[in-house]
Amino acid sequence: MLTIKENGRLVCPEAGLTSRQYAVIQGMPRQCYSEKQKHFTFIQTPLAAQQLVDAGFALPNETKILYDKWARFKTSVARPRPSYAGLLKTTPWKHQPLAIDFIERCPSPYMDMGMGTGKSLCTIGGIAANGHKKTLILAPKAVVNVWPREFRMHAHDDQFEVVALGDQYGSVAKKVAAARASLSRGGNVVIVINYESAHREVFADWAETVRWDCVVGDELHRCKSPTGSAAKFARNVPKGQGIGLSGTMMPHSPMDLWSQFGFLEPALLGTSYMLFEKRYAIKGMYKEIVKFVNLEELHERIKQLTFSVSSDVLDLPPATHQQFRFRFSDKVMKAYRDVRKELFARIQDGVVTADNVLVRGLRLQQLTSGFYFDDNTRTEVDLDHQPKLEALADWVDSVPRSERFVVFTRFTRDANGVAEQLRKQGFKVGQLYDGINQLTQDATFDLQFDCYVVNIASGGVGVDLTAANHAFYYSVSWNAGDYEQSLRRILRPGQKRNVHFGHAVCEGTIDEEIYEAFLERRDLADEVIRGIRNGGGK
Repeated sequence: MLTIKENGRLVCPEAGLTSRQYAVIQGMPRQCYSEKQKHFTFIQTPLAAQQLVDAGFALPNETKILYDKWARFKTSVARPRPSYAGLLKTTPWKHQPLAIDFIERCPSPYMDMGMGTGKSLCTIGGIAANGHKKTLILAPKAVVNVWPREFRMHAHDDQFEVVALGDQYGSVAKKVAAARASLSRGGNVVIVINYESAHREVFADWAETVRWDCVVGDELHRCKSPTGSAAKFARNVPKGQGIGLSGTMMPHSPMDLWSQFGFLEPALLGTSYMLFEKRYAIKGMYKEIVKFVNLEELHERIKQLTFSVSSDVLDLPPATHQQFRFRFSDKVMKAYRDVRKELFARIQDGVVTADNVLVRGLRLQQLTSGFYFDDNTRTEVDLDHQPKLEALADWVDSVPRSERFVVFTRFTRDANGVAEQLRKQGFKVGQLYDGINQLTQDATFDLQFDCYVVNIASGGVGVDLTAANHAFYYSVSWNAGDYEQSLRRILRPGQKRNVHFGHAVCEGTIDEEIYEAFLERRDLADEVIRGIRNGGGK
């Protein structure tokens, strides 16, 4: 006989289980066994409820509700209300009623929506349509104070009480006190907190005692690590509905999916990462993944819970991409070729993975900025050659002085050099790198600045830079998701002007491989490996 504990976990006595039932219980999400009480406990999810019914268990009423919702979702079809009239004060775009409908029907939806497609509006609409009273939003730190802005923009006045637990609250204990006070007032309460604070002991202990109607994982790919503290908390926090939001579902590999869907519906991909990896990946002699398999099956599984919309649905102004090319000095070119020769030798020996190619490629990329990190001395070596700054100066000259711009960099050293150069040219420079955030409180372009220097990895999520219509990529990360998100911070709804992107490219180097791969949406590591194997000047 299944019963429900106060924290919402299901309890199943060991006695009387059939062999089939025992096997099903062993595979339940977050399953624990009490030797003293001789029973199992596990969390209840819609798909787990279906598996229990199939094994002959009678469900408690609360769990049966989850089962019924899953069954209805499996047999239902999209039925968007006409624009969800009256639900929000914002009129949804054409694709958004479909997204809201999916959130309303699906027990645990993954909203795979491209940059600028309105994930926030759809999420708010879904929360409203489902009548959720207690909602917890987990978000990257930079986005915590953005969510209240989104609710003010889209929800009716007094429709929700939104409490963003940002740095202004100080300690995690004070954040818990503020959240508890909000819930005690009743109404439709939304608590927003960053992943890093959420998994701290004080907040996690409290949050796991609350029966949340809905938990939202914003930029859910941040929870891709199976062993990460944030991912573990997200998977463990009790919730009636989980909603995952991301425009980059798989930033690195299909293995990123297990932890994310473990947050939404752990029964979908199984409760063992080891078994998941064994099913969908093949490892080489050095325990590195060399091949993915059964991906069609994996796609069919996740498709059940996934709503996908690309940025192609948006009516955006035209964008141009222009390369600003430069050449190495002979001195730097020699250093570059020496590093490249070492990389090529390793590939020829056959000991190569995407990871070690990207690490070594990092050295090549540093060289294009006029420095490199010496592994022997553990110091940065300045090559006293800055043609990339000259390329930046050429690009800045092409930007009308009345228009604002952004410069994206990967390395702090690059960012400092760029900021110094721009200030010398008379620009008021805002900073979003090296732990300094000079955006407005709701993460928009502060109009007191002429331009911003932005770390490409931190300048994507939740940031609105549409006050600028020019951007220059001085140096980039190897993560195609970072690049795509940075583009969409400028080229997104709200941008009314033509957008111009400039790219610094050092001729005959890895820069050419990077930008060709990004602009044509190809896999970066494969392209770099192929380029090196072909023995071109790169």
